[in-house]
Amino acid sequence: MGRYRVQFANGTEGKLRRALGIALVVAALPLLASAQEKPQEPKAKPPGLQVVRDAVATGVSNREPVEPGQVFAPSVGRIYYFTELRAEAPPTEIAHVWYYRDREVARVSLPVQDSTWRTWSSKQILPEWTGAWKVEALTPEGAVVASETFAVETPPPAPPSVPEKTEGKPPGSK
Repeated sequence: MGRYRVQFANGTEGKLRRALGIALVVAALPLLASAQEKPQEPKAKPPGLQVVRDAVATGVSNREPVEPGQVFAPSVGRIYYFTELRAEAPPTEIAHVWYYRDREVARVSLPVQDSTWRTWSSKQILPEWTGAWKVEALTPEGAVVASETFAVETPPPAPPSVPEKTEGKPPGSK
């Protein structure tokens, strides 16, 4: 194919080219703007998981914590972590992560089957495992939504008993 060149008198060729160039740019601006303004696809929002109530306890009965506390005797045997949850998009899951002296010792994944859910995990406690403990509730994405700390300690010795005072009589007399 051959190329044709049109020449105009009085230098109008350059003006025409500029006008066409400007027209093309003006026509393309809305397309460029809409491409830049086009919202990105929203990222999938993880289902919301909220801990309404949590407790460390010596047991769970009728879906309620039994003897909740912060300090437990080494003879406790087992500790329970109870969580009451609200879930935006069940089913989902929650993880209870147990730490002893800042070191992870157990991880338990628990299903959350409804928008209101109570669940718990437990950890066997040996008598020699005294000291600081922590348990965290984590979403499937790994976000901490609740945490409890507790201690396993030997209770202090009871104060010595004071002998019963008798009024003015020496001990052993009647």
